[in-house]
Amino acid sequence: MKFNIPKVVRVLSMADYAPEMAEAVIHVWVNPPREKVKVYYDLLADALVAQKAIAEGTKKIQELEEKGEPVEDVRADVNNSVERLTVAGNQIVAWMAEIWSQGSDPESRWTVEEIDRLIKDSRDTDPQLWAWLTARTRDLIIEHRSKQKKT
Repeated sequence: MKFNIPKVVRVLSMADYAPEMAEAVIHVWVNPPREKVKVYYDLLADALVAQKAIAEGTKKIQELEEKGEPVEDVRADVNNSVERLTVAGNQIVAWMAEIWSQGSDPESRWTVEEIDRLIKDSRDTDPQLWAWLTARTRDLIIEHRSKQKKT
């Protein structure tokens, strides 16, 4: 018997984050192609490298300023790292929008703008929400890819 492998979508219940959000769910595409998953991990690695460069550069700027030495070159490097982090972050949001937009109900689909608004709106009240959502999305994909199939 021939068959096509469908997009498998699982529900991420926001009740797992906070009981008060019990009615909210996100539909997560848990079987994207390996290359699409690799793109996400590459973007995550780029973001982490940029964050590290920003932290190290900021520390270096403080040290140079204390010594009265020029900081322009280091500041330029930090600014380049901030730009790299911004680009990687925007691409991660776009990746999540695609992963969260494969459910059968068009109302359940997410746009980049909606995710940007979610990140902005939760920054003050729920600063860990975005990190939790991305980690839980990764977990669902990993669980699906690694689970033992019935025989």
